[in-house]
Amino acid sequence: MPEKIFRSVRELFFEVCRRKTHIFIDTMESNKVYDLKKIIEGILKVSPDNQQLFKVKDGRFIGEILDDSSALLDSGFSSQTARAQQPALIGLALRGQGTAL
Repeated sequence: MPEKIFRSVRELFFEVCRRKTHIFIDTMESNKVYDLKKIIEGILKVSPDNQQLFKVKDGRFIGEILDDSSALLDSGFSSQTARAQQPALIGLALRGQGTAL
């Protein structure tokens, strides 16, 4: 009989940045990028279709736009890289507000 492996789902912490706006979000590592966009929609009232999220390191875009259908864990975020004491940085671009997607 195969052993059941139980893995706890961990919480991830993000700082979503757009210009001078910084939003702190905590969510589960099993959630998808689209779920993160839905949380942002609740705060900024901007549809997920009009948002683009991308990885940021040291305040600079590092060339990776996040895919809506990918799990946050599969996008390279973990409880080691997105901690409460040091949240992972994510950039936000909004369609129709002076920033092309």
